[in-house]
Amino acid sequence: MAAAFTGLDQRQTALADLVNAKGFIIIDELVNNFAVTPQTIRRDLNLLVSLGIIIRYHGGAENSSSTENTSYQSRKILNLAAKESLAGELVKTLLNTAALFINIGTTTETITHALFN
Repeated sequence: MAAAFTGLDQRQTALADLVNAKGFIIIDELVNNFAVTPQTIRRDLNLLVSLGIIIRYHGGAENSSSTENTSYQSRKILNLAAKESLAGELVKTLLNTAALFINIGTTTETITHALFN
């Protein structure tokens, strides 16, 4: 995600990718991971906030996309190959006598389709 923004150096891009991968991370972990001062991490975080890449909190940062709602159609095709693979493996391992509780979601929808195919 961060690579789409110009003007970020390698550390800032890696920092944004790490925050996005973890969802939330504390400044101390970023300091240790990148071997820079807390002030450097704070400056990097402030830049990423100004670009809308992350949300900053006292002591840490969070992936900004965690507060956005993705449309149903987008979620349905997001990681579709992985969802279909998961569904296929699940269907192979189920016993004929198994009972399933399936909750709402696009992954479970893919599993449901696999069960009936």
